[in-house]
Amino acid sequence: MRMPQARYLCTMETRTASQIGSTSEAYAVVLGGANTDIVGFSDQALIARDSNPGHVCVSSGGVGRNIAENLARIEVPVKLVTAFGNDVNAARLRAKCVETGIDVAHSLSIGDLPGCVYLAIADECGIMNLALNDMRALDRVVPSALESLRSVLRDASVIVLDTNIGESTIEWMCEVGASVPIVLDPVSVVKSARARSSLGRLHTLKANEMEARALVGDALPGDAPIELVARELISTGLHRILITMGERGVYALEGDEYLEIPAPSVTVLSDTGAGDAFAAGAAWGAMQHASLWQTARFASSLASRALTTEETVDSSLSRSIVERVMEEAQ
Repeated sequence: MRMPQARYLCTMETRTASQIGSTSEAYAVVLGGANTDIVGFSDQALIARDSNPGHVCVSSGGVGRNIAENLARIEVPVKLVTAFGNDVNAARLRAKCVETGIDVAHSLSIGDLPGCVYLAIADECGIMNLALNDMRALDRVVPSALESLRSVLRDASVIVLDTNIGESTIEWMCEVGASVPIVLDPVSVVKSARARSSLGRLHTLKANEMEARALVGDALPGDAPIELVARELISTGLHRILITMGERGVYALEGDEYLEIPAPSVTVLSDTGAGDAFAAGAAWGAMQHASLWQTARFASSLASRALTTEETVDSSLSRSIVERVMEEAQ
């Protein structure tokens, strides 16, 4: 795999990921969604209000959980704070987290609700036709339920948030973790609004182009260049922004430094999970005090691995693999 040279305005760095620093005495806290994904794929054109032949796939998902698994697989100690319901799906989801090295000791157990579930029906082309989210358990992740975690949050090396949690909880996390680099993934255009009031308190915002434009709102025309969108967001007090743009690559901005990194030249099997992998790389960069250049390259390398597998999180992922991808892309 070769990645074209990035256009940048910053100091070139050639250190590998392992040379930046060790994570052995540090840990990340991820607060966000963890759910069971149940997706049905139709064998033929869907017929409404009828039973359609096809196959069903069940897997572990949720933006926060996916980010946490990516971090765990690159040897970053990680504590996931989420809400597990009281059913078989939730029990399996919790066990999967433990199996992959994610600490869930500080997550909430919700006894009167089922585990969070994403249920979708895809047509014969694999395109989602209808979906339903049952995220009621996650609504219990409110400031009052997290009070006992103040010391855990303040001692973290990075805090990662996704907007599956409510606006008040995001604001509370930014207050309690004010001395810790905070990285946020807006999750979706609709849910991104929950982060708007906290942008100036974040270290890093990782967003796709639609989410970034939604966060800017009416401040700029809808077709404004992405550079202006990024600078508008930075003006809120945000330290760093990384905007993923699919086949157009990544635009990153920090102060007066900017990067434009082309999309990786890989054979894409699935783009599911690539954004979460990129967010894990952004969190790694904030945790290691890495430069904008090193963070963007590391995050892009993580995302490129996700693109080459049908799994939401690459089960073969390791830190050494990411370092190799980075070296091959130079």
